Amino acid sequence: YDVASPALPILIMDSLSLLDESSVHRIFSCLSQVDAQTLVSLASNWPKLCAVALRHLTLKATTHLAPIAAILSAGSCQYLRSLRVEGPLDVSHVKLIRRLVTLAPRLEKISLKNLNLGPSSDAQALRSLLDLVAGCETLTTTNFSGLYWANAPPTSPRQEAEGDGDVQNEAAGKGEEAEEEAGGGEGGERGEEGEDRTEHPSPMALASKTGDEEGSSQSSGSRSWDRGCLSFFNVQQDAPAGDLTLGTSAVTSLSLTHSGFVAPLFLHSGQQWSRPFLQQLAHLDLTASCKEGLGLKGLAEALPQMIHLRTLVLAGNGMGQEGLQLLGPGLTALRSSLQMLDLSANGLGAEGLEDLSQILDGSSKLSSLALRGAWIGNDGVDALISLLETIAPHIEDLDISQNRLQLPAVRQLFAAWPETPRLRKLNLSENAVFGAWSSREEEQGFARAWEHFTSKITNLEALYLRATMLGPNLDVLPRVLPHFPAGLKELSLAASQLSAEAWLSLSEFLPAFPKLEVLGLVQARLTDQELPELCSFLRRYRALRVLDLRGNRVSPAAIRTLDQTLRACGLDLKDLRTSSRPTP
Repeated sequence: YDVASPALPILIMDSLSLLDESSVHRIFSCLSQVDAQTLVSLASNWPKLCAVALRHLTLKATTHLAPIAAILSAGSCQYLRSLRVEGPLDVSHVKLIRRLVTLAPRLEKISLKNLNLGPSSDAQALRSLLDLVAGCETLTTTNFSGLYWANAPPTSPRQEAEGDGDVQNEAAGKGEEAEEEAGGGEGGERGEEGEDRTEHPSPMALASKTGDEEGSSQSSGSRSWDRGCLSFFNVQQDAPAGDLTLGTSAVTSLSLTHSGFVAPLFLHSGQQWSRPFLQQLAHLDLTASCKEGLGLKGLAEALPQMIHLRTLVLAGNGMGQEGLQLLGPGLTALRSSLQMLDLSANGLGAEGLEDLSQILDGSSKLSSLALRGAWIGNDGVDALISLLETIAPHIEDLDISQNRLQLPAVRQLFAAWPETPRLRKLNLSENAVFGAWSSREEEQGFARAWEHFTSKITNLEALYLRATMLGPNLDVLPRVLPHFPAGLKELSLAASQLSAEAWLSLSEFLPAFPKLEVLGLVQARLTDQELPELCSFLRRYRALRVLDLRGNRVSPAAIRTLDQTLRACGLDLKDLRTSSRPTP
């Protein structure tokens, strides 16, 4: 029944109080919190029914306490799974929440947003609540967002808009969707499509820009790595060390993104409470949270204690070569455990890559490395080749996008590419991979380098070539297209400026990948005129399931025609992604 419908018989509402607990559970299991509360409010035994029915509860400063208190008085909230608390709260709210946490034996997730932990009586009550949260053994995910250690709450509209893990994920999804609608996103490229900057800012400026503009779209506040996920997002000012022990007994994944207390957290890594906490960490995300030298110093001291760390994300910190040298001994100590390392947007440059090659030498378990926007440039190709030779035997996922590699450097890189037998995913986006050469000899030299390169990545499954100048250079297409890895399952040609002539070359020379499932053509400058060529091109890929056409000037009628034609040919697309409106 629709609880908002006036046609709902009142007799059914009155009879709810006569049902046993199992029947009520079945009735309310599919209802949202608002619907459940509306429904049971019409029955005489509503507090007890609410206690049985509630799965997810949100408490704000404007929430009336009397109904919640009545529910708690009726019995245990035994089916409550998640609790979301949004400040500012007073002492009465906090006491009620403490009782709620105590009476919820199956509580798995708590999200705390915009809470003032500064010097006040309310803050002391909140800290006692955080202590209770830390001791809750059933929790698997704890999200902290917009916490501040001051007397005044944050006033930034962005800070007010940022939410807990669920809100962040929702906002991130909407942000990515909006970006992709405008042609700035690509489904399989994990946020690699950044704004096109004509020149690189300083490392510190880049880090500040990352934190201010990218926000939650670059960081997921909650990630279900393992049991015990502790997430902080957008935390204001430096936190007292005593408040940083929250939930450390069961935490294996710590996300501290765009926050300000990395320095005090790791500078206290020598204290007794922190040693077992650091040793059990498996996943650590410090995106845009180590911009200060003090934070890097503390992290450098703490890294050797993280003996089980498998994932380390340090993107957007602008540390440069000096910061990497500071972290070098700690990263070296993680050679036996570290599997994924993200150093994107840190301004490493050629010198930083040389240091990184030495640091990773002997890291037999490293399977994923992200160097997006690392300022490699043409002068860093030799260092990049040396790094590749170090990680080549075991690397599976490599991201070197947004590094402004130009044609001569790209040719040198491809010609010296080592054997990478385990490489499954490669991101070359926003590098001048397929530019126009000035002479026929240079073009032929590039074709030979590309052929050598593709012979070393025979097991590749995902290739991202966003904005690599593939479409405009028609002369090079017949030389490079036949040598694309035949086992590709995902291919991105976003922002490739594919004309009708380019589609003819693609149809003629690109291999008929038998396993291709995902094809990204975001902002590829497609129009209704190119769709017939696109349709002829797609008929060869019988395994294709996802086609991304967002950010193209294609009419809805043409999209419908394309979908119908492909289905008539036996191509069963599960997901045809298009913009809500054509890009102007």
